[in-house]
Amino acid sequence: MSDFIFELSYDPIPYESKDIVYKSFKESMEKLLKEHRIEYETCEVLLDSQHLVLLIKGISSAQYQKNEIIRGPQKSLATTRCGKKNSLYKKFVKQKQGNEGAITVKTEKNKQYFYVEKKLKCEKTEKVMPKIFKLLIEKVIVICKFPIIINNVYALYDEVRVEIGYNEGIESSSTLVNEPINSRQYIEKIKGLIENDSKMDRFNKHMAKAIGEGLTPYSNTCLERSLFFVDEIKVHVGTFKEQFLELPAEIVAESLRANHNVVLLKEDGKLTNTYAIIFEQEGASKQSASTTTDEVNAKIEKAYKLFKEDIEIDFAKNTEDLKNLVFIEDLGTMYDKVQRVKHISLTIVDLLEIGEPIATYTAKGAELCKNDLLSKMVSVYPNLHGTIGKNYSLIWGEEQEVSQGIQEYICPQKRGDDLPQTMVGSVLSIADKMDTIVGCFSAGYPPDGSDPFRIKNKTDAVIKIIYQCHMNISLKRMVNLSIALYESFHILKQKDKQALLLRIMTYFNRRFKLLLSNKGFDDGVIESILSTKNTNLTLNYKKADYLQSKLNSEDMELAKRLYSRINNILLNNKIEKIELEFLKDEAEKKLYENLSYCKTQYYDNIEKGELNQAFNQLLDLQQSIEKMFDQTYILTEDTAVKQNRLALLGAVKELFLDFCDFSKLG
Repeated sequence: MSDFIFELSYDPIPYESKDIVYKSFKESMEKLLKEHRIEYETCEVLLDSQHLVLLIKGISSAQYQKNEIIRGPQKSLATTRCGKKNSLYKKFVKQKQGNEGAITVKTEKNKQYFYVEKKLKCEKTEKVMPKIFKLLIEKVIVICKFPIIINNVYALYDEVRVEIGYNEGIESSSTLVNEPINSRQYIEKIKGLIENDSKMDRFNKHMAKAIGEGLTPYSNTCLERSLFFVDEIKVHVGTFKEQFLELPAEIVAESLRANHNVVLLKEDGKLTNTYAIIFEQEGASKQSASTTTDEVNAKIEKAYKLFKEDIEIDFAKNTEDLKNLVFIEDLGTMYDKVQRVKHISLTIVDLLEIGEPIATYTAKGAELCKNDLLSKMVSVYPNLHGTIGKNYSLIWGEEQEVSQGIQEYICPQKRGDDLPQTMVGSVLSIADKMDTIVGCFSAGYPPDGSDPFRIKNKTDAVIKIIYQCHMNISLKRMVNLSIALYESFHILKQKDKQALLLRIMTYFNRRFKLLLSNKGFDDGVIESILSTKNTNLTLNYKKADYLQSKLNSEDMELAKRLYSRINNILLNNKIEKIELEFLKDEAEKKLYENLSYCKTQYYDNIEKGELNQAFNQLLDLQQSIEKMFDQTYILTEDTAVKQNRLALLGAVKELFLDFCDFSKLG
């Protein structure tokens, strides 16, 4: 087994794009290797802002052998009545380059087809890999949705350099190592150069030499971003004015976001006015360090002035001015949105029976959560929305719980972000996102194709927060409440409220289904949960977990059998109300009696989250159900009695369906 190395150098890509670039290169390469029948042990990706290296270890010397089976025309169409092959048959043989000895006849869905089996050609790895590389670049550009401007391409197969021939005008040499070199030496060299852990080690050594122990990076993410843009590291140390430490640390960090080479430092958990400046070894100089220091001071001073001006204004008084700020076109003002968010938030608090002081904190947080949008700081640094709200509300005397909720209500903004950590923040986040989701669907901005209001992310966030906080609330109730609030503000754009509800709930179900699928739940389990009327996501997740554990058990087979037997006889019969006077036989009377008892016990257990006990309540109906079928003629000629018996079985089915649709469990 050998090693194959691809190296790309390209125009700098943003730090925020590194994850999608990494994932798309790795997954696309693994898929292409499989499609092209190239075996390998591992596929590793290393990248920074201008370089990407694919290390494919343990790669085979050639494609593995595989036979391709191709279905041809239907036998009855490719032969005459007397069995002779016609022109359609001959055309198939010629096109597929088969021979009559390799052609067979197979039956598929009661029809016979001609099949040809042919051996695929096996090429050497060094011949196949250039083709794979070209396909790889095409795939990655499509996935990433932004151009990757390639400057150099280099490939190494053990000790042999492989010409890729990607494009005219593109260099075919390594920008990271000096040649000649073999793959093992290359891997050792390259990992020390662009691997993140190696860069961290080199940075720490430089820091220890420059300022000693005690100071550490304020944010590891910021340090990673800085190191992403350099290979050979040189560190200078700078300081900004001490008075700027009056600023919250988040503001200082945001004001320097564009300065990728600046790493803020902390001591004992607090920001200091000392920072590191990271340069490429070749570009480092005292002059460039001095220029960066001047720039750092100027940027922080700008933020400092904005901060001082903002905190002179009573933060709570900004709420009225939100009437002049548009939320989304056709969906009213930010002031309107705040009122809706407050109403939804307090409804959630009531449903969860949280009580005081959380209810008061939540109401106050809802009133103030948008106020920082009117600050000068957020107008210049929009990424600080929420963070500014937290800090300004604290300055003006709000409770810590209120201020924390104001910061957390926007979380998570993108995939991978932390969810809110407090109950106030969680409730506000759900309410705000629910309001936006419903408003956008109503105004004709669903997440189909383009998603300018990030409805997909907001929907996923609502689902995850509800589950994380174990909130036992009906999603359908929340959507209906939000629709009603838009209607009360006379800005509900879609007048068919039921159609709007259906579209939104369908989308929530689609996202919830994806979440369950990504967590490894069986497809049948997922469908069985989503087929019920229950929209309590926390309960449905617990049910999915429970069903997954019981999938192949005897109890589950019994439940499926009982449900199927009832479902088969009901078919499309309209189910009426059960009339006691039409219960004639002992068996049906006993089933009605047991159903009434089990139903009460079942819903009590569901409310407590005792799923095993609730499931067992369904199984407790086994004897009564089977006796009903064995001893009572259900489809009797007496229409009233027949409908009543079907209604009784319908009530049993409805109870089973509350747990899940057992017919979906396979």
